[in-house]
Amino acid sequence: MATMENLNIERAKEKDLDAILALQKASFSIVAKKMNNFDIPPLLQTLDEITKEYQQGVI
Repeated sequence: MATMENLNIERAKEKDLDAILALQKASFSIVAKKMNNFDIPPLLQTLDEITKEYQQGVI
């Protein structure tokens, strides 16, 4: 069981976006599988799109 003792929350950096996108896709693939719909925006988002969001401060 995870605890919050070793948890660090930090501002994401542009170099983190690849990992953030991979985590997003892994997380939402579970939802997509349950819905039997793999055309949901979090699964279709590209690195370019998430980079633009990051640069605009949207993430």
